[in-house]
Amino acid sequence: MSGRQRQGGGKGPRYGKHVDANQLQIVKDLEAIGCVVKEIGWPVDLLVGYRKMNFLIEVKDPAKPPSERRLTKDQEDFFKEWRGQVRKVETSDDAIRLVTRAYSYAYQRNADHGERDTDGAEAGTP
Repeated sequence: MSGRQRQGGGKGPRYGKHVDANQLQIVKDLEAIGCVVKEIGWPVDLLVGYRKMNFLIEVKDPAKPPSERRLTKDQEDFFKEWRGQVRKVETSDDAIRLVTRAYSYAYQRNADHGERDTDGAEAGTP
């Protein structure tokens, strides 16, 4: 599937739906720090994997007026109902901060408890 087409799901296919102008740059910047990024389009724009953690991310364009950056009704419902992590970002810095802070928090929490990380090494060790 092309990175610019959106995969259907949930309420039905959304092929050809507008993609925010900043999304491609956000994808490139996330990939540059080691993320795997899939543009899923529904219920949010991006599925991101980073150091064995998953993120659901909705991209909004900060160049648009606030009224055009709001979540759709379906997105609002999804954000309320989803029991996992889901976030809205507007910039590459927002997205990078989201994934790296979440990883740092999880890594430190595991180290504080003497737990092993997902690679089998004791957390907190290089």
